[in-house]
Amino acid sequence: GAPTGGHGHADALSLVLFSNGRDVLIDSGTYVYNGAPECRDYFRSTSAHNTVVVDDCDQSRQAGTFQWQTRAEARALPAAADSAAGEHTGYPLVHKRQVHFRESGEFVIADELLGTGVHTFDFFFHFPPGADSREMLALLSFSTTVPSQAEIIEGWVSPRYGARTPANVLHVRVKNMAPLFATTLIH
Repeated sequence: GAPTGGHGHADALSLVLFSNGRDVLIDSGTYVYNGAPECRDYFRSTSAHNTVVVDDCDQSRQAGTFQWQTRAEARALPAAADSAAGEHTGYPLVHKRQVHFRESGEFVIADELLGTGVHTFDFFFHFPPGADSREMLALLSFSTTVPSQAEIIEGWVSPRYGARTPANVLHVRVKNMAPLFATTLIH
């Protein structure tokens, strides 16, 4: 989307996971460009991706259908051969994420949200349409050292332009002082 990032989404450090021939965590897609601004805003938002929202704000702020008011600065970080790591500064905090693959077939997602002050941290995990949320929750374990609230909410996935389908989303909310450290294990 250079130079304006017009086709971009506020999805820094989002991930998708395909394992053993099936989708586990999905990208929500695009749906439409014009004609339904609330839908365009949703599909471009941070909460429509498998990443973290801080204080109910997107990492990058939209300024119209193909424009951004701000854009998160993201970069890759050094990581082992069986891992990937990165960080972004789209919030008043730094979000670092490392994804590690274990030989046992598990994935470990380690999130660090570095800064100060009390914040609300919302973690989103988007499941494919038709996935049984109980089965998916049996595969995913979220942990942090402070209390969290988890719920299954309805989101959307757009498998192709102009089409959208409801899909389950695991939403985990943590309200606490930064820094915050969280680990997600996917079996």
